[in-house]
Amino acid sequence: MKRLLLLSSVLAVMLIIPGLASATHFTNVVAIGDCEGFNAQIDVHFRYNADFLDLHYEVVVLDEDSMEVEMVSGDINVLHEGDPDVSFMVSDLFETVLDGVFVVSGTFTLTSPYPGGVDEESTSFENGIECGSVANDEVSFESMKAMYR
Repeated sequence: MKRLLLLSSVLAVMLIIPGLASATHFTNVVAIGDCEGFNAQIDVHFRYNADFLDLHYEVVVLDEDSMEVEMVSGDINVLHEGDPDVSFMVSDLFETVLDGVFVVSGTFTLTSPYPGGVDEESTSFENGIECGSVANDEVSFESMKAMYR
């Protein structure tokens, strides 16, 4: 009886571990925000029996006081068309003309249903930017005098 219980436990673990390893998940995300918007190169590995994934993104621009200046968000549907490894680009533009020092922070969340469940994973990025007149840090007394002549 103990041997049967041990054998069934080992069998259950052997069946569960490959399922976890094959979950739909991010394999690489390279994202950056700039003064005009953001772009991201996203690499995903699909579970063998998943047909698609939905990617939701939210990117926020924060000022020096951590106040929200603008947020862009969206959803992308990616079909699993045979190859388990898929790469795609995501980008969006800001409507606000940025002038100053800001932080661009974003989150990408993938959801991929499959028979028997749903794979979910999130990843995020953050980078600082200087836009407009602040970005020109080569200001000298001579350049200031020249502006007012």
